[in-house]
Amino acid sequence: MREFKSLPKDARVAIKKGVKAFLQHEMGDQFEDCIITTSDADKVNTYGVPEFLMTEFKAWACQELGRCFPTCEILDRDCV
Repeated sequence: MREFKSLPKDARVAIKKGVKAFLQHEMGDQFEDCIITTSDADKVNTYGVPEFLMTEFKAWACQELGRCFPTCEILDRDCV
């Protein structure tokens, strides 16, 4: 989604929360394995998707981004 960086902060945060919820649901007790802490001064958490979940994650992400941001181009439409 090329427009991600230009979306309002609340929309970007909502996307990140959605990714977190997806990973928590799929990973259960192993969710913490997906947390990546940035090395900058702010020490922000972000999330990595394990390879074995990538196909399911892409399908979920394409569906959710398409539903929430119908005017934005989703770059990897192969997963829809």
